[in-house]
Amino acid sequence: MRILVLNWRDIKNPIKGGAEVATHELAKRWTYYGNRVTQFSSYFPGARKNEIIDKIKIIREGNPDMRSLHNSVQFKAMLYYQKNKEKFDLVIDQMHGIPFFSPLYIRKKKVLFICEVAKDIWYESFGYALGLAGRLIEKVLLSSIYRNMPVLTISESTKKDLISVGTPVGNIKVIKLGFTRQPILEKKIKKEKELALIYLGRLTKSKGIEDAIYAFSKIKKIIPETTLWVVGNGTIEYEKYIKMLSEELGIRDVLFYGFIPEKEKFLLLCRAHMLIFPSIREGWGLTAIEANSVKTPVVAYNSPGLRDSIVHGKTGLLCKENNPSELANNVIDLFRNKKLYKKLQIGGYEWSKQFSWKQAGRESLNFLSSV
Repeated sequence: MRILVLNWRDIKNPIKGGAEVATHELAKRWTYYGNRVTQFSSYFPGARKNEIIDKIKIIREGNPDMRSLHNSVQFKAMLYYQKNKEKFDLVIDQMHGIPFFSPLYIRKKKVLFICEVAKDIWYESFGYALGLAGRLIEKVLLSSIYRNMPVLTISESTKKDLISVGTPVGNIKVIKLGFTRQPILEKKIKKEKELALIYLGRLTKSKGIEDAIYAFSKIKKIIPETTLWVVGNGTIEYEKYIKMLSEELGIRDVLFYGFIPEKEKFLLLCRAHMLIFPSIREGWGLTAIEANSVKTPVVAYNSPGLRDSIVHGKTGLLCKENNPSELANNVIDLFRNKKLYKKLQIGGYEWSKQFSWKQAGRESLNFLSSV
């Protein structure tokens, strides 16, 4: 097949997330089976307009912000498709709150790829007024022009959300994502002597970095020697705000690493005692599986996506209430309960073994072939 993927960001975008990693890893596997994959994504400063990565042709044009109108990646993608539609057999329209509106101008086979239904993330990201508008638009789009499209998604939580807005259950295919196991896993790396926590993800309000900081301040009062490693980046303004928040709370031992290479990330995951994951909503929870693969339990909010990737009492702990106090209490209790900690280490490691990009690529390609 000749596949066109429409996604607002690509694997080299400096603010890519788990969805972009998943898209690239799946597309890479599709090329292994002889398919030709082209991805159309937004341009970012310093990027090449055209590039081939892992046999995937990347084309970059337009702004990821839909409010750019005629300069938006959605509008540029429509123009590109109209000029090149004979070159493709199937189009994948990836939705991150705002999709590419492919049903309005594409008559060929197409699939909606959606990792999560944003819902309350709209409010966290844009405030009440704009958030309400965004949520309504998302709901209307899913229940109208996308209602009868085949849908590829990555968790049962997202499947339930799609069904709640009118997507027929028979149209939805859920696949298990994989993760890239690192050679470092074969080495024995000791945990830190004192309690070390790691937050791994984009620095945004919806990902829970503020709650992580508040929880850390509470943990420090009980276990003073605790450190928190923050891995990931966000906007310059928000990063400044988070650092200022740490100072206002009077907490030290917060280390901000920014974006780091995979090997260094896994080294930190190996050395940390726990990954804290206070996100309000995820499509899945890839970093939870990565942590489990190096025998690092996860303490997380009981939110969509995380309740799919984390098995409570087996691979980590899910909070009964999603707030910093409950997160802090779970971390403290788990650190003191050595028997439970060991159980979660073993359970998480075994759980991580079932996730493979090879299997995910095969399952997703079978679904695309059936459309």
